[in-house]
Amino acid sequence: ELTLDAANTVLDLIYSRDGDLPDDERFIAGWLRVDVRVWKRIRQRLVDLGKLYVESGLIRNRRADAEVLRA
Repeated sequence: ELTLDAANTVLDLIYSRDGDLPDDERFIAGWLRVDVRVWKRIRQRLVDLGKLYVESGLIRNRRADAEVLRA
């Protein structure tokens, strides 16, 4: 499913950037190879599911926050 693949890719981006992933629609849509409008829908779905949250202009994940802090 596209949403699951997108979640995994976004998590990979979060980890690879040490938790510093700007909420940049074009950048993330490019990584996912989808239109920005598609990413906006996926992003909202992942936020609604509690998989991601946005804080201070960054896309975050609670588990990744803890892992990055520990590292």
